[in-house]
Amino acid sequence: MNSRLICFAALVALTAAGAAQEPPAKPPPPAKAEKSSFSASVLTLNTMFQKDGGALGKKYVGKVVTVSGKVKAVTAAPDGGQTLALSGLPPTPTEPAGCTVPFPAGHPSLAAVKGLAAGAVVQVKGEIDSVTGAAFTLKNPVLLPAAGAGPVAKGPGPKRPGAKQPDPQPKAAPVPTMTTVDLSTQLRDDKTDKLWLTYAGKEVELTGEVEYSGRSATEKGGWALGLLGCESRDPELPYSFRMHFRPDSPDLARLRNLSVGDRVTVRGEFGLSVGVITTLSGARLVSGGEKPPAPLTPVRTADAEAFVKELLADRPAADKLRGQVVALTGVVSGADPKYYAHGLSLRAGKLKPADLFEVSAACVVVDDQLDAVWQLPPGQKVRVVGRVGRSEKDRVRLVGCRVELQEPNPMPTVTAAELVAAFQADPKAAAAKYGDAYAEKWLFVTGEVAAVTPKKFGVAIAVKVPAGPKVELLVDGSQADGLKAGAAVRFKAVCQGLTDDKTAVRLRGDVLPEAKTALPMAK
Repeated sequence: MNSRLICFAALVALTAAGAAQEPPAKPPPPAKAEKSSFSASVLTLNTMFQKDGGALGKKYVGKVVTVSGKVKAVTAAPDGGQTLALSGLPPTPTEPAGCTVPFPAGHPSLAAVKGLAAGAVVQVKGEIDSVTGAAFTLKNPVLLPAAGAGPVAKGPGPKRPGAKQPDPQPKAAPVPTMTTVDLSTQLRDDKTDKLWLTYAGKEVELTGEVEYSGRSATEKGGWALGLLGCESRDPELPYSFRMHFRPDSPDLARLRNLSVGDRVTVRGEFGLSVGVITTLSGARLVSGGEKPPAPLTPVRTADAEAFVKELLADRPAADKLRGQVVALTGVVSGADPKYYAHGLSLRAGKLKPADLFEVSAACVVVDDQLDAVWQLPPGQKVRVVGRVGRSEKDRVRLVGCRVELQEPNPMPTVTAAELVAAFQADPKAAAAKYGDAYAEKWLFVTGEVAAVTPKKFGVAIAVKVPAGPKVELLVDGSQADGLKAGAAVRFKAVCQGLTDDKTAVRLRGDVLPEAKTALPMAK
């Protein structure tokens, strides 16, 4: 149990959207002469090596790892080989990042490596040779043909009379098959690391109830799936199994059909198990999602605030309603890809006047409405139809939701140049129209990228303006991916007015393209 607790800090980065598997603090026992290994994304390892001044990275030198990442570049090496560079964390002026994999001359994968295009997602198995800052290199690489697959083995040739035939290959050990409740119960009751080490790095087949299913928050086009396990000591936080499917997964069509409460079977490599969360890597959907979900026909229509407070006060009633379709009318408390990656939240006020925080209805929205839902500002009036999910301490979850507007989106669209000109001409009038530190207002701000600058806590995107105060937004690295000077950009942001020194107009928000489809108006 102690070695799993050591990994807790690494697991915090995992979200309901599903994140890459991180290496266990205590690797599984080595198999025969081969070194023990683990799986992780380049981004995950960069993030880990960035901590503790590089001390953690030194501990991983010599370990065998299967890394996954996007191809940044492939270049010819002086010895006739090829050097593969994989993207990870955005590098800073003082600290490199990513992963470098030299394939020496004569390596059997040279032709395949040379043919890799920038942006392709690959997996490479190798030994960590060095760590510098957040960056690392691998030696003795093996290019894997697909996620979770090993090197392609050549089959035996045709039999020749009198020729000695190779010994038959031993049969692979059967994949353990069980329910998520059974496996999580075993893990919960195990007071040592023995059971975890038995499964770590090995493939398992699990059948369980869908906890969530939605678009990945960490990889564009990917999908995140969570399955419920057994109950834990905290009734609000059951055990769960989390997994991520790549954008090219053949299971995406069926994953989009899944709803909370559906029964599915998956296969994947058992990974990190800390607290109540266990990850599976290289996941595949064995069964489930063959049919689209049934139409949403509400059995009840209610005000969101009254409904949430009713269910949180009466848990038996909440359990009876689970899986039923309801229609809630209410006000949006939040909707954006950073904090509400699977939809939006409806405001439900405080349970008690003295409470510090409000409760809410957390709505997981169908995939084809997500981009449109993220356009909505706090305070927007909507109608949400969805299935009642799990009730927690401070929220009621709705899943498979469809959203209708009860009023047009009130957010204006303004160019960065217009915004700057307004504050130059009359700061008081501009603050009343667009917002300032005392009365923030939501806007869509458009313009042309002037510069993309890495910062300590993200990336600053500066927008071109003719003259006067600059317009700049600080975002995380993923939102700035692919943005270069001259590119068109659109922000959904809060305007906080001029800085005290009047050199910039402050914005806080996200890079957000326009939605391809609009939300319907409620009848």
